[in-house]
Amino acid sequence: MAGRPRDQENIHFRNMKNGKRKLRSTQRQLEAVARKQKFENIMTAREDLLKLGIATPVYKRKGKPLDDPNSYRKITVTSILNKILEKLYLEKKDETLKNAQSPLQRGFTKGISGLNAALILNELIAEAQDLHRPLYVAFLDAQKAFDLVWHSSLLRKLHQSGIESDSWLMFKEWYKDLTSQIKWEGELSKHLPERTADSATYLLSGQMPIEAEIDKRTLTLFGNIIRNPNTVEFKLAQRQLAIKDRNSKSWFTYVQQLLEKYNLPSSSVLLQEPPGKFSWKNLVSKAVKTYWTNKIHSEAREKSSLQYINFEQLTFDNPHLVWKSAKFEHFSIRERRVSNADLC
Repeated sequence: MAGRPRDQENIHFRNMKNGKRKLRSTQRQLEAVARKQKFENIMTAREDLLKLGIATPVYKRKGKPLDDPNSYRKITVTSILNKILEKLYLEKKDETLKNAQSPLQRGFTKGISGLNAALILNELIAEAQDLHRPLYVAFLDAQKAFDLVWHSSLLRKLHQSGIESDSWLMFKEWYKDLTSQIKWEGELSKHLPERTADSATYLLSGQMPIEAEIDKRTLTLFGNIIRNPNTVEFKLAQRQLAIKDRNSKSWFTYVQQLLEKYNLPSSSVLLQEPPGKFSWKNLVSKAVKTYWTNKIHSEAREKSSLQYINFEQLTFDNPHLVWKSAKFEHFSIRERRVSNADLC
């Protein structure tokens, strides 16, 4: 910078320009240090909250022995603060993780349940049956996978997927030295005598039959599929609904029958104009409730044991007063069972 004019402090304007770059670099470094310090303060100050979960053992059933610890699945609930922090970090990296994920991966995917994976497998089996071709399916499972897997490899894969810098360090610290406490609490549910007629059970308890609940979940899953046109499931729905007849074992054929059963729009209409999540949920709930209310009331009229019950005023989600007044105490449940026997 020889020959360039300088001010009275012997400072050239290029010194200011270079100084600005160095100042910005130093500022970014200080901000990074401050963020790291703030994160460490949070993790240290509330480590007992962020790294502690309440675990509840849930019995797997399937004839497993009650005294075997392997007969129970541990469900861990973390703190609200933990969930908020996780949500904030994952929202920033949502697209990054989606781009790195295989379109056929159904597990641990936002908006996707295990039913989606079962659907693809079901259609594969149905296709083989319709074409009379052999099919071989292999199922792989790793017992307590997350507890036994090499976590460093998972963190390395996370870094390769695009999670870098402070976010990666946060996850690395997050899953270190985790602890949990066991919570074991039971409560008695409302129930009716086994000899009670099915229609009386549904009317008095205010609960819809299990078939109705299954139908609602099936239609809800179908609604989720038709709202996502770029997925494998949507393309599968288009194909199966276009080429399969009513005798096919395809799940989509069953969905078509449910749409007709509950007087809902046809599958072709829904594929062209898929309703929103909440509007479809409300439409399905209303249709299923109307169908089963009429069906149960019709059956109840033919039961002589229900002649003294004004069942026309009973609806689902609104149990009879004799059960609504019952609490979870064993004595209350037993008392209402006697009253219910008198009614039926």
